[in-house]
Amino acid sequence: IVVCAFFIIITGFRANFVGADTYVYYDSFYERANYTLGQVIALDKRDFGYYKLEWFVSHFLHEFVFMTLIVACVFYIPLSLFIYERSSDLGLSYIVLLAFTFFQFSMTGMRQTLAFGFSLMFIREILKEKPNYISATIWILIGISMHKSCIIVLMYFIIRQVKNSRNLAVSSLGLTAICFVFRANIASVAIILFQEIGFDNYENYVSGGGLTTYIIYII
Repeated sequence: IVVCAFFIIITGFRANFVGADTYVYYDSFYERANYTLGQVIALDKRDFGYYKLEWFVSHFLHEFVFMTLIVACVFYIPLSLFIYERSSDLGLSYIVLLAFTFFQFSMTGMRQTLAFGFSLMFIREILKEKPNYISATIWILIGISMHKSCIIVLMYFIIRQVKNSRNLAVSSLGLTAICFVFRANIASVAIILFQEIGFDNYENYVSGGGLTTYIIYII
């Protein structure tokens, strides 16, 4: 609880210039305050859930700090619960969190951070002895509405259906080799397919991950 609160305070109360994209979200937040809900809905944004949330916070809570606090809570609360439930070494888990730059990224990519938080809620639900698939579906749909990268977590659900972990490991190793050999062809086809379902807006934003990065994650 203490560590979770510590991370939320640091990321939620950070200055507007901390994080490569924070100032962009800051400007967008106050710009959205001048919109009506109808105008926000008509924006036709791919990550429509985030912009609806942004509009709501800007109209009813008014200050950008509430937006960063909400994002921090959505990310760190399910993450801390996941670590507490699944890790045999809590301290090492948080060190790994820092080493893989999740902490740093949580202070810049707000849409992606929200998607990550809802992905963890989905995974926690799926890992239960008796999972509630309706709740899991709701979490994943909310996450995708925040950022399309959340769709990647569906691969976890597919992998989890495989009962024999040894066969999965052997198959994955072989599949990895095949994907590496034909990586150029696979990436070209995958990019075309993903553009059709709404990833075209990410292709030019390499700093935010980029379409190619998402394809590599899935492969």
